[in-house]
Amino acid sequence: MKERGLDYVASPEPRYTWQPGEKERLAGDVEALRAYRAKYGFGVWSPNVYPKDEAVNPARHDNPNNKTLMLLSAGELKKWRAADESCFSQAVKQVLGKTVTSQDDYHDRLEAAVRKSLSVLDGQGQRRRAQAGTRSTP
Repeated sequence: MKERGLDYVASPEPRYTWQPGEKERLAGDVEALRAYRAKYGFGVWSPNVYPKDEAVNPARHDNPNNKTLMLLSAGELKKWRAADESCFSQAVKQVLGKTVTSQDDYHDRLEAAVRKSLSVLDGQGQRRRAQAGTRSTP
């Protein structure tokens, strides 16, 4: 970005901070799940009920480039975004060896790869149901 005469502050995402009991809940610890459910229920409205509780409202990382972007004109913003996409594409090529045209293209390809890898599991489940003589429900 700086090579193209644009201001940019690199900002890696901060490391994820596990909330108390979160690892246990994800591992299936029944007592941890009960404790969470007792306070937050299904969690649908918990962010509204407990707005300052980080367990349901984790701290968000602000992009330091937002202030700069808000000051750009429409033309400058378009130029900045095009340069950002180009730099992202170069980074993906350099690090992963993959060719992508944009961040959206990268995420679309990633999602397709995940779906493809999971389809093997879906196929196994369909074969098991067929062997058992049961139908899968849509």
